[in-house]
Amino acid sequence: MSLHLQLQFMPMRATPLTGRDPLDEVLAAIGHGRPAWQRDALCREYPLEVFFPRPGKPSTAARVICARCAVLEECRSWAIGDPSLGCGIFGGMSASERAAARLRQAA
Repeated sequence: MSLHLQLQFMPMRATPLTGRDPLDEVLAAIGHGRPAWQRDALCREYPLEVFFPRPGKPSTAARVICARCAVLEECRSWAIGDPSLGCGIFGGMSASERAAARLRQAA
């Protein structure tokens, strides 16, 4: 079985109310700044909703984007190291996959 996804390039736009990048908004809301490597992250070129799918919706598109990203390993390491990132796809992993990775690292 072959999986083909059509990913649409949509530049991130600043939100009308704050003028900030939506990912900055999310990271600020959970008390995080943006690491320097994130300026090279491919996810910045796609809508934030791709990486925070609604419950029951697939995260396949986010994972495909992450797999093509030049900073995948940095992102994954950062996300695994931060248990407060309780939702969303970071480094190609869901919150539960990151939690399992933390447990494996601790063992």
